[in-house]
Amino acid sequence: MIDIDENTFLSGNFKSNGDYSVSLKSNFVKYDDFTAENIDANINNYNGKIDIKKVSSNIIQGKEFVLESNFSSDTLFVNSNYTSSSNNLNKLNFYHTINIDNNSVFGFTDLDLIINKKEWLLNETFDKPNLTLNRDSNEFYVNNLSFKNENQTINLNISNFENQSKYDILFNDVELSSFTNKEKAILFDGKINGNFLLNQQNEKFDGESSLIISNLKSNNQLIGDAKLNLNPSKDLKKIDLSFFIVENNEEKLKISGDFLIEEDSYPLNLTLKSKNFKISPFSKLIKNSISDFEGVFNSEIKISGNTSDPIFYGNIETSNVAFRVPYLNVRYEIEDNSTFFLNEQSFYIDDFNIKNKLTNTVGNISGKISHNLFKNWFLELDINSDNLMILNTKFQDNSLYYGTGMFNGNAIIYGPEENLLINLKGSTNKNTSLVIPIKDSDNVGDFKFLNYVNPNNESTETDKIDKSLIVDLDIDFNSNANLDVILDSESQSRISGYGNGRLNFKINTLGNFNMYGDFEVESGSYFYKSLGIVNREFNILKGSRIVWNGDPYLGDLNINAKYEVPGGANPAILIQNTSFNRKIPTNVNVILTGDFNQMETPDFEIEFPNTSGPIKSELDYYLVDNEKKQKQALSLLYQNTFIDEVSLSAVSSQAITNNLFQSASGLIDNIFANSDDKMNIGINYLKGDKNAASSLLNRDRLGLTLKTEISDKILVNGKIGVPVGGIEENVIIGDVQIEFLLNDEGNLKARFFNKENEYQYFGNDIGYTQGMGISYEIDFNNIKNIFKKNNKSKSRKTSN
Repeated sequence: MIDIDENTFLSGNFKSNGDYSVSLKSNFVKYDDFTAENIDANINNYNGKIDIKKVSSNIIQGKEFVLESNFSSDTLFVNSNYTSSSNNLNKLNFYHTINIDNNSVFGFTDLDLIINKKEWLLNETFDKPNLTLNRDSNEFYVNNLSFKNENQTINLNISNFENQSKYDILFNDVELSSFTNKEKAILFDGKINGNFLLNQQNEKFDGESSLIISNLKSNNQLIGDAKLNLNPSKDLKKIDLSFFIVENNEEKLKISGDFLIEEDSYPLNLTLKSKNFKISPFSKLIKNSISDFEGVFNSEIKISGNTSDPIFYGNIETSNVAFRVPYLNVRYEIEDNSTFFLNEQSFYIDDFNIKNKLTNTVGNISGKISHNLFKNWFLELDINSDNLMILNTKFQDNSLYYGTGMFNGNAIIYGPEENLLINLKGSTNKNTSLVIPIKDSDNVGDFKFLNYVNPNNESTETDKIDKSLIVDLDIDFNSNANLDVILDSESQSRISGYGNGRLNFKINTLGNFNMYGDFEVESGSYFYKSLGIVNREFNILKGSRIVWNGDPYLGDLNINAKYEVPGGANPAILIQNTSFNRKIPTNVNVILTGDFNQMETPDFEIEFPNTSGPIKSELDYYLVDNEKKQKQALSLLYQNTFIDEVSLSAVSSQAITNNLFQSASGLIDNIFANSDDKMNIGINYLKGDKNAASSLLNRDRLGLTLKTEISDKILVNGKIGVPVGGIEENVIIGDVQIEFLLNDEGNLKARFFNKENEYQYFGNDIGYTQGMGISYEIDFNNIKNIFKKNNKSKSRKTSN
């Protein structure tokens, strides 16, 4: 049936002398698998021209198709060209006439085809090829059809009659990549030489074929050299097949057996055997779900059925096999000698042990992987483990969530490759760390209520996840796992802590990300960073919670956190007593509520631990006024000092100086310190309190911190500083502690210390306190255990 656009116009005229002219204009014409768009044709009995804007069929895919014809001496001459889908110009010129047997004869005068970016031309060393076609049947024959591309040549002589056919094809240095479909998961390459010859007469076959493929590759990985032999069986009813691959003089794979040739299919009777056959070249078979295969297979497989629906039965034994799950970015190794069982078109997995070498964790996997002619893969896998790495990603891998996941529980991977489900239920193990970066936060990274800066409200569009996956993670978080919520990606303000809770992550093929559950903090920190110079760490108090009810960026906060002012703060400006010349321990407590995108204004509290008496009463009286308390809390956060109610100028230089030097000293500490070093050195600078009476304790101070392990038995920890900015800078201020471990267990210790006094009583003199002590530590659950341990110690001494 022909489908024609309703706006099709056909016109023409026919004369009695045989002359005619026809014109056709149509937007769309379809016949079988041939489709043409925007057709403009003008034909008469002498010449014709057809313009087609776009043409599509099994043979041609292109645009700007132009065909011009000229009729002369009972022969029609045709010149045609079109632009392929890859924007290459293809050309075919031929003639058509009727021979004395009333058969159509097509002669090819010029041919120029672009296939896989390679130009194929007619081989002019042979006579011009022709195709003879019987118009009343399907019988035809082609002689001397030869193509060439540089050193590659293909020669074809083909005939097909009612009871007899012949296929004779000669390959000379033909590269497989010249005809490999680039969209296939597996791309083969290699150089083919040899002859394919097949004769059929009635139901009997004859002809011997031998093809050699040198340097056979799959996805640019060398497999070896291959050879294919086809010979007729003794009764001429079947074709015997022998195919093998050799690498370094060792036969890696062999397929032997026979097949029949029927009208619609080829029944198979084959055996495949492999020995140390590399699987890495076939990593892209299941490209989205599992990739980067390594290792070798040893197998013996029976292949029956037919080419349209083959049946596989046998086993594949693994050796040094490993693979990667791209979405999780985790690599697993399969225990050697694990065996896949093949039945029909499925690979069965029976209790394989898998291992992540990076963390030395193991799991167990069962299930099956099915396919349809090695396409349309379907996975049904069940994984169980007491401790297995199931996540190892960074922000660039997945901007929705990332981190390291150590898992205890069950994972199910189910479904077709293009719509796969990962369903995971279990709990976290040690070294689990999950990061959730919050997007489009309005006021978390830089608190708007501070009005110190104008925050940048530019947002980044959430990256789309791999749409071939549906992820459902149901995880019990415990104190083994650290959860990081990055509140602002630019400033890196974040909440980080260990705790307990049950969280459910749902990610579907549309790219949606939802979270449900709650997380209760056992211990953690709130890192507040702003302006590039403010860097504060709050200790999150036990019992703080985050609750999610869908949108992960709208998680509800109820966080109680405490910031300890380094070195304390001098409250003289609050109690209006300039003779008070020392700093006292000071904490700022904050309560964070609301959701990540719209936090409520924090409520600050200021406390003075270890302070009592009249000073404590005066401070409590001053801070009864909530507005004053909030202002002083912000001052402590930004400059570590209290400020005068009238003049806010004190915020400027002192606040910025202290914060800049906190950031700089952190960088210097990283240069000199390493977790494995025996000696760690740091440098710090603390701006003095300009609102208090002048004293060494309140002056600017440049300091050096030292932590060293002289030996396994002697530890030194301390800091020293020099007041700067005054008349004299020859006074050294600081603390030092030396610790001796007196026994092998390390629970008997002697300590010597020198500590700076908190008060400066007169002049420029600083008071110090020195001392020594001996301690012995013992672990016990109750008093009874102490006596049991003592009795055991005595009995050991008696026996000695």
